[in-house]
Amino acid sequence: YLPGQTLFIQAKQDKGQMFLVRGGALFVEKDGRRMHETNTCIGDLVILGAEHQRPCTVRAQTFVFTLEIPKAVFVQAIDKHPDSRRALENYALQTITGRNNDQGGGVQWPMQQAAPQRLSYLLNLYAGVKLYDPAESDWKRLAVESAVLVVQGTAHVVNDEGEVVEVLGIGDTFNEQILLGIPGGHVVSGLRFHMREGPCELQFVSLSVWEKVVSDFPQEQDMIFRSIRHTLANKAAIKNHGTAMSSAEMVRMSPLLHYLSQETIQDGYV
Repeated sequence: YLPGQTLFIQAKQDKGQMFLVRGGALFVEKDGRRMHETNTCIGDLVILGAEHQRPCTVRAQTFVFTLEIPKAVFVQAIDKHPDSRRALENYALQTITGRNNDQGGGVQWPMQQAAPQRLSYLLNLYAGVKLYDPAESDWKRLAVESAVLVVQGTAHVVNDEGEVVEVLGIGDTFNEQILLGIPGGHVVSGLRFHMREGPCELQFVSLSVWEKVVSDFPQEQDMIFRSIRHTLANKAAIKNHGTAMSSAEMVRMSPLLHYLSQETIQDGYV
């Protein structure tokens, strides 16, 4: 890199490579401040999946020579060496845990709430989070074959006529039945994921990636899949009846339980 040339830019998404500095000096720009960079390994948390965006801008101060490791190559390598992968996972999980304690956690899939934190890490490592523009074509293909989590921005669910039937905001999901091996919404009900109001930060999880991740949790699989089924059932209840599965109104739809009091219903759930 020539003096003044940029390695990466704060809050931007790129190839996610890690830089090993072999010679030269760098400086870091963040929040209007410029500092000398003393680390010789830069971008390690991005390549590990612990960060989705670059936390700062890094530029060459002098002539700089780097060894760059692309994320795709890194993931292929650690897949071949599971013993080394576990040590790297522990390093990333320590960072994620500390950050979540400071910031109150991040946007998650509903099933992540019932799963070990390591599942979140593996999802971010293999699926990642990316900013998509409505004009791009990649998200259209991915939305057909993958489950979708909205991390930032607003997306929509539309029917075959292009009419909006649901607005998806931060933390909302679509097509998660794919993770159960059930065809996506476009096949079952003619509903499609759509972007029309500017870029969105999304995470797409295909069935192959999901099976790879969840296979690492044999003891928790029943709980994780039960959480996915509950999420789908709750969505259907809200859509069809305007109330959540766990609400008293849903219980009272049964003729047998119609006259139960709120207290009795709550005791039944407990």
